[in-house]
Amino acid sequence: MDKNGRLESLDALRGFDMLMIMGFGAVVTKLCVLCGWGADCWLAEQFQHVEWHGLRFEDTIFPLFLFLAGVSWPFSYAKQSERGDSTRRIVLRCLKRAALLSLFGFLHQGVLGGYFRVGNVLTRIGLAWMIGALIFMSCRTRTRVALALLLPIAHWLLLWFVPAPDALTVVPPAKMADTIMSFGTGPYSIVGNLSGWVDRHFIPGPLSPYTGVADNQSALGLIPAVGTALLGMLTGEFVKKTRTSMADYRRIGCMLLAAIGLVGLGLFIANGFGEMSMPINKKLWDAPFVFVVGGYSVMMFALFHGIVDVLGCKRWAFFFRVIGMNSITIYLAQRFIPFRQIAKNLVGDLTKLCPPAIDDLLMAVAYVAVCWLFLFFLYRKNVFLRV
Repeated sequence: MDKNGRLESLDALRGFDMLMIMGFGAVVTKLCVLCGWGADCWLAEQFQHVEWHGLRFEDTIFPLFLFLAGVSWPFSYAKQSERGDSTRRIVLRCLKRAALLSLFGFLHQGVLGGYFRVGNVLTRIGLAWMIGALIFMSCRTRTRVALALLLPIAHWLLLWFVPAPDALTVVPPAKMADTIMSFGTGPYSIVGNLSGWVDRHFIPGPLSPYTGVADNQSALGLIPAVGTALLGMLTGEFVKKTRTSMADYRRIGCMLLAAIGLVGLGLFIANGFGEMSMPINKKLWDAPFVFVVGGYSVMMFALFHGIVDVLGCKRWAFFFRVIGMNSITIYLAQRFIPFRQIAKNLVGDLTKLCPPAIDDLLMAVAYVAVCWLFLFFLYRKNVFLRV
């Protein structure tokens, strides 16, 4: 931990995660093109979301961020309790944080321009984290573990036994009709899942531009998303409780075993129940997705914790910590600050002298560099957006 009591590995891993949102995927894609592999090669595809069922690296970015928000909570909660804050005051802070994240989410999606959609990334994070935090405060560890497992499983069973009542009558947008209908009308399909039906009939505002018949951050998807937040909180609680009572290698080993167990559970639900098996699906945020990506998140945190906090190898992590300590800032800033134009102004004359493939790669690298330098400036000025 640093002098302010923050887990340096947590900031570093959050920065690694946000680097992907800062445009690192574009750098990889342009590099693949330059190497002659093409923009549709396996590596480049990992930085694109799957259309519906399946899992790619890009699909792990959002849940890892929610997981890490959960990891930090046991430390924050303990700090607030130690200084004598009442439960009521802590609960109000949780509600305030969820409200602020939702507000930022609406601003990011364009509410000032008249576009309002309930489903957005920051609202999902704020609500799932808040519910998880309230559960953490009011339940014992055994109950937290049970809920982290049972909430995604309950969501799975709900979708299987209660398909969308209007599955056979949904008319998807013409431009997406063939893609959407190619997934059928079963309980896990785009038009046949209960989450989409709830969004179509009860959630105000337009639905996801991707499908027009369901939302990427569906209302029912909040149920298993709380499980993701709780998995993070349980991981943070484990690290906090065992920092002085358990050997470092045993703590890392326990987390890796838990990661393997979660991935195994997710794959079992995805493949071991015949027709009832639920494919991994980020847009549904279903049980296999929660457990497989939860296992990945625990593994990544164990890796960063072991290298940064235990072994003390911190210099390499500074690049990521600069991003991770202002993660919400860069997420919002990319919506309002013309980083791309700034990058073009800085290197545009140079890239004109290069072949097109190198030109594109340099512009992608320049964009990431400008974003990082902006965050570095804030870091040096000790300016951080705390929510």
